[in-house]
Amino acid sequence: MIGIVVVGHGKMAEELIKSAEMIMGKQDKIFPVHLTEEMGPETLVEEVKKAVGLCASEEGVLILTDLYGGSTTNFVAANLISSGYRVEIVSGVNLPMLLSVLCERTDLNLAKLAEKAVMDGKEGIMNVRKILNLDSISQETKSGG
Repeated sequence: MIGIVVVGHGKMAEELIKSAEMIMGKQDKIFPVHLTEEMGPETLVEEVKKAVGLCASEEGVLILTDLYGGSTTNFVAANLISSGYRVEIVSGVNLPMLLSVLCERTDLNLAKLAEKAVMDGKEGIMNVRKILNLDSISQETKSGG
């Protein structure tokens, strides 16, 4: 089973995992890493390495980060990939992405799971008004006027 580490600013990673477990039940080999205001890049990288160690498997570890271009991705990617860790890193984590990888992590290899994470994360983003064809509802109707 591929391990999963979710890295985010504040408590986002922990809460995202809690939300996924509310839907799917308790999950093994998944750990949150929180970036706090007091944390420097070295501490963040060490925390991610610890989490990777806790959920490591022969299949590898998928690291899901909250923000491409942010500390949670830049420092982690540069350090872990260059250090030879068997990881894939996908940024922009959202609940559809996390649910998808939790369902598929025993069936896909690490590279395919990373691809699926990107695809399903994007597909989980919808403009509900357009999907439900609600463009014809005017602001006046909604406001009760």
